[in-house]
Amino acid sequence: MRGVDTNIVLRIFDRTDARQSSAVDKLIAEAAGTKDLLLNPIVLSELAWTLKRTYKKSRSVIADYLDLLLQSPEFVVPFGAEAADAVRRYRQGPAEFADYFLAAINRSLGCDSTLTFDEDAAEAELFSLMKA
Repeated sequence: MRGVDTNIVLRIFDRTDARQSSAVDKLIAEAAGTKDLLLNPIVLSELAWTLKRTYKKSRSVIADYLDLLLQSPEFVVPFGAEAADAVRRYRQGPAEFADYFLAAINRSLGCDSTLTFDEDAAEAELFSLMKA
C-alpha cells in the first residue's frame, strides 16, 4: 500500500496540469480495485480545505468529491465510516469538513464530545462549546 498526498488527489479533480493528471490517471489505473492507495484523514481534510479556499468549490461539490473518493475501490480510508459521517454532516451543517471529521473520529475513540470555541461547529451534537 502507498499513501498519497493531497496534491496527488487534487489532480483527480483539477486537470489543468496535463502531465501530472496523466501520472495520477496511470496510478489509479494501476491500483484499480486493489485498495493499494491510502487516503490519510489529513489528506481528506486538506483536500476539502483546498477545494474551498483555492478552488472556490461549493459545499455540495466538495462533499460530492469526498463521497467519490470514499467509494473508490482504489483507496483505503482509515476511519472510513467517520469520514462518511463527516461528509453527511458537512452537507447539512455550517462547520468545516475537518471539524466534523475530527469530532466523528473522537467519538469513535470514546470521547463524549469535542470541545471547541468554534460556534459553527458547536451547533453539531458531537461538539461542546467552550466558554472563554
